[in-house]
Amino acid sequence: MASRIRQQTIASVGWTPIAMPVSASEAQLRIPSDAAAAVNIRENPADSTTQDTLQPGESYRSRSTARGHRVDRDQIICYAQAQSGTVTGILLCYDD
Repeated sequence: MASRIRQQTIASVGWTPIAMPVSASEAQLRIPSDAAAAVNIRENPADSTTQDTLQPGESYRSRSTARGHRVDRDQIICYAQAQSGTVTGILLCYDD
């Protein structure tokens, strides 16, 4: 069985796709409170209107759109970019 917790290195150059390591009901990208920088996230790396910022200690949560439906393994839930340097985010996958 694949891990439901995965560390994800997020660089300040380019957009890092955040993909599900396993099939699950939801995923959470957490930026540790001791991270050196905030992280920008987007649903579409080419569309700045989908952008938000996660400060250290904050999380982005993605759920499937339909009850009982799962987010597939390898599906990209968002794209992330550190505001400076690199940040190691934590991707957590859950089932209801």
